[in-house]
Amino acid sequence: MPDDGLEKLGERLYRPGEKFERRFEEPEFKYEAEEVKPSWEGGAEKPGPPAGGRPKLSWDMKTLLWGIVIFFAGAIVLAALYLFSGFGGVSGRNIGIAISAPESAGGGELVRWDVRIENRNDVALENATLNFYYPSGSRPATGPVGTGVPVERKTLGGIPAGGEVRETFSAFVYGAEGFEGDARASLEYRTSGSNAIFEKSETKKIRIERAPVGVSIAVNAEVNAGRAVAIEVRYVSNAEAALNDLMLELVYPEGFKFTSASPEPAEGVTRWRLGDLLRGQERKVAIIGIFEGADNTEQTIQARVGVAEGSGFNVYGEATAKTTLRRLFLDLGLLLNGVSAPVLRGGDTVSVDVEWRNNLPESVRDATLEVSFNGAAIDERSISANNGFYRGSDRTIVWTPASEPQFRDIAAGVQGVSRFSFRIRDATLLARDNLKNLNVELHAVMRPGSAIASLPGIDVSGRADVSAKIETVLQFLSAGLYHSGVLAGSGPLPPKVGEETIYTIRWSFVNPLNDAVNVEARAGVPPYMRFTGIKAPAGEDVRFDEAKSEIVWSVSRIRAGTGIREAAKEVSFQIGIIPSADQVGNSPLLLFGASAEGRDEFTSNVIRASAEDLTTDLAQFDVTMTSEQTKVVQ
Repeated sequence: MPDDGLEKLGERLYRPGEKFERRFEEPEFKYEAEEVKPSWEGGAEKPGPPAGGRPKLSWDMKTLLWGIVIFFAGAIVLAALYLFSGFGGVSGRNIGIAISAPESAGGGELVRWDVRIENRNDVALENATLNFYYPSGSRPATGPVGTGVPVERKTLGGIPAGGEVRETFSAFVYGAEGFEGDARASLEYRTSGSNAIFEKSETKKIRIERAPVGVSIAVNAEVNAGRAVAIEVRYVSNAEAALNDLMLELVYPEGFKFTSASPEPAEGVTRWRLGDLLRGQERKVAIIGIFEGADNTEQTIQARVGVAEGSGFNVYGEATAKTTLRRLFLDLGLLLNGVSAPVLRGGDTVSVDVEWRNNLPESVRDATLEVSFNGAAIDERSISANNGFYRGSDRTIVWTPASEPQFRDIAAGVQGVSRFSFRIRDATLLARDNLKNLNVELHAVMRPGSAIASLPGIDVSGRADVSAKIETVLQFLSAGLYHSGVLAGSGPLPPKVGEETIYTIRWSFVNPLNDAVNVEARAGVPPYMRFTGIKAPAGEDVRFDEAKSEIVWSVSRIRAGTGIREAAKEVSFQIGIIPSADQVGNSPLLLFGASAEGRDEFTSNVIRASAEDLTTDLAQFDVTMTSEQTKVVQ
């Protein structure tokens, strides 16, 4: 067993009388301060720096330091030139982007932006792409229309050193009058040997100097509080292209109560879907409502026409109208055929309600009511009043306490209605008298027979006025001919299976009163019929719409008195039919669903007319045609 020192030491610890030597102790060290001498012992004192300054550098050292400074400064300058001046690389400062476009344009006008890109670097640009951001609300001339800011992307590829690229972008610009939009051209490119994408852009402003939609609001300058009031919002397109998906928003004053509208609103009582509006086309929305508020307070109505974009609304045109509220002591209202601002036509019978109410705190005694007429369209012989008398000398209906017993004492808060009727002269008779653009005006006044004790010296009379326009009645006639007419028919008569027979269709308009504008007549054509393209007069705009399979005749204006004081507006055109065996013994349809639509220039209302369908049985139009010639034969 090997010696183990620890075991032997352990045996000695327990052995009786065993003695051990003294344990080793660490020596103690003492710190003694020692004086530091100013110089080395035994040697000469080293020279120190001159008193009050630093040691002087040698000429060689100065030269070395200046050389280092000049070297680094030069390196910095060269690096800056390399990075920013394009020496041996690409610098954004050496890429020029210029946008040429008008400073302003009318709303809905087609605007062109010419973008020129110059690469003044000494190396080429790679994978270049030009992104053109149109002004907000614009509609690019080509491509789909999206939401938000429209952008068009064009891939340019490489642009060589010193090279130039030109691109053109076109769009219809929209926005309210005075709106300023930004067009931005952004060039993205890469450099040789790098995957990083760099960008350089330029912006061009454009201002809308004329709204794409003209908007106006018609309301009386003063209206009676608590009475139904007519409000008319008109809008017309000033744009070059058709405006799509238009909407109308109305902002009413506080206290306004919506009653009705034509057309009816699409959302609540403040938003209408107007659909599409063609260039120069004008329409209107008529609203009936009640204003509430204190006497002599001003009320404001705002109308905005535009398109919805997401949760926003891009305004194309807007208008504001103000009216003043009146609370009359004797409140009067006039309704013609149940409405406050109707459109009347020749031959109409008009029923009038004169609504009255005593707003005074006391009774009104011995009241009289008078309604006076103005307008050449009224047939005075037809005027009839319930409990009233017509006074022809000044064209006035009068109700007195003698004829209307309830006028003897009208208690505070009492209301009632007095009624009368009249007829509008026939439109043909008005046209023969060379009349056009006619109005019917009524003015009502209600007065107390004696002074009001609580309001001495104050006129408490009630007054009301109403004006209604007389609209033209457009007539559209469609006739079929073979033997007669300006264009002669051809082919077998009666029509024969497998052979073509050519008929002449004559369309004509009669327009007695106001000018009709933007009139369009159309009719459906069966698939077995053919439009030959022959027409007379040759200058008339008659065409075949293949997409809808319709023949269309467009007339820009039909003057008042056409067909009465002057010849009717007419056009003739020819169509052909090749009958089939299943039509033998029948009179096949030639045209169907013939109708016309235009706008009365005086009332601004849409006017419509229709005509009967035409078959090969044209004996009622062509007197030389016999009944045997109207049906298909084998």
